[in-house]
Amino acid sequence: MIFFAYTQAEKEKIIAAARQEVAAEVAALKSKMDADVAAAADKAKKEVDAQIAQAMAALDAAKKDTASQVDKQATAIADQIIAKVVNV
Repeated sequence: MIFFAYTQAEKEKIIAAARQEVAAEVAALKSKMDADVAAAADKAKKEVDAQIAQAMAALDAAKKDTASQVDKQATAIADQIIAKVVNV
């Protein structure tokens, strides 16, 4: 069996290199995770914005429909009043 005997300086150098490698991998993973979170947040924001736009369009259509119905009813009531006045 062959045993390697490292000096304290060599051991510290190996440990320091391993720490640097781990730190670099952690930094790369954190960067990727940050990018993934930002992309997911952007996608979610776009989806919510689209849903809000659809809801606003539906609300506007409902307002127009309601206004049209009110106008029709007002015209019908006015016509009934005129008919009653004319027929009196």
